[in-house]
Amino acid sequence: MRFTDSERTSYSFDFWIIAPVLLLLMAGIVLVFSSSFYWAQRKGFNLGPYHYLIAHALRVAIGLVALAIAYFIPLKFLKRFSGQLHLVALALLFMVFIIGHASHGAKRWISLASSFSFQPSEIAKFTLIIYLSEYFARWMRKIKEFKKGFAIPFAATGLTAALVAIQPDFSTSLLIFALGISIMFYAGVKIRYLFLTGLVLAIFSAGMYMKVPHVRKRVKSYLGERENYQVTQARIGIAEGKLIGSGIGRGKEKFLYLPFPHTDFIYAVVAEETGFIGASIVLLLFMVLALRGFRTAALLADEPFSSNLAFGLTLMITLYALAHMGVVLGLLPTTGLPLPFVSYGGSALLFNLAAVGLLLRLSSEAKKRETKILRWKLSL
Repeated sequence: MRFTDSERTSYSFDFWIIAPVLLLLMAGIVLVFSSSFYWAQRKGFNLGPYHYLIAHALRVAIGLVALAIAYFIPLKFLKRFSGQLHLVALALLFMVFIIGHASHGAKRWISLASSFSFQPSEIAKFTLIIYLSEYFARWMRKIKEFKKGFAIPFAATGLTAALVAIQPDFSTSLLIFALGISIMFYAGVKIRYLFLTGLVLAIFSAGMYMKVPHVRKRVKSYLGERENYQVTQARIGIAEGKLIGSGIGRGKEKFLYLPFPHTDFIYAVVAEETGFIGASIVLLLFMVLALRGFRTAALLADEPFSSNLAFGLTLMITLYALAHMGVVLGLLPTTGLPLPFVSYGGSALLFNLAAVGLLLRLSSEAKKRETKILRWKLSL
């Protein structure tokens, strides 16, 4: 698909990025309905069993608008206002403690209306990637220094992760921390400085384990010191799925056996209703998206901001997908992370699709660069 803007600049959608995302979105709509109709009916919503389906479809539509907007945002705008954007996100994280509302024992959401709320942590995760990408592009020549290359970006990452952790949302804070450190590594920060983060992370994790009961409970469940009900039910569903699954809508675990089947454990529903084959296809789609995103980052290596941004956005989606699957399979401690593009939508869906919009734009730029290089080689 090609089109032209007012400056006669050609754009194109990268098939290997947009196709996996659209397939995951379509699968998500079907699976959200399959995994949520019984919950919706039990809760007595006006729309009956279709409550979550309609809400999710609307959020997918809004997310696709966000994708289109992100695609057309000039990269120069993001570079110029990266710091201000992240400051706004940090301010929203502070606002959570003042006007945020609590749910399931955590205060993570800000409500703008009775039917609309959002998670500032999703905004902060997104803007941190933009900020670090621009920061390392601006200070390339001093990236090996301790202050400019490590201390300042580490402080920005640590502050963001800490504000999320005390909501409390330990899993998201840990993934934000991992994202920040990975971008620092990709940008070229000295390895010995990054080793310091291991000590900080160990102290931080120990503190969370001692001070936050639900973190301690989940770690003990992961280590086998106590039964993990969610993972047990997820594994039962996976076992029931076998090779080809029980069929869409025919899974049993969603009938109040598996907690949050349409959000935190939707991959278990995928495995139960579509089997090993369906679960493998979902994993393959994420792999295709990841490989294409990292390839885009490599092609833009001579444009540090674009390359850092492509790497960070791709890693963000990939990390969350792998973390969700790892939890469902019992490979990671239980935590509430949605599967990108598939789980019931919210702030995460919106910003994941915005990330895809930026990736498509960056891939378009990479393709132009690749074409120029090919023409130059053919002219020799």
